Amino acid sequence: MIEIKIIKETPHVKETPINSIHFNNLNTAIQQNYAGSKTAPILLPNINDTSYFRKVGVTSFSVVPVQLDRKYLESIHNYNERIPKDILEKGKDTYLRFIELSLN
Repeated sequence: MIEIKIIKETPHVKETPINSIHFNNLNTAIQQNYAGSKTAPILLPNINDTSYFRKVGVTSFSVVPVQLDRKYLESIHNYNERIPKDILEKGKDTYLRFIELSLN
């Protein structure tokens, strides 16, 4: 017999609405840096800090705006995990564009 005990869980909160200026700005920034890409709301099967922010009313998204070749995607949390610097630079540029759009 297997017994499962919950030791700690994140707070239950509502998702950030996709019909918000924040999602629109994020989508625009992604489109500008990755032409032809699509954004979609999904449930991530991991733990992150967004629920703690949402609990206090802060709009939050879990996104890593990078385009990875399959070989890098398959290395995530593996013995040879790596992402090339230029891929991360473009992701950083996407975040910066999102911030610029949100400040206007």
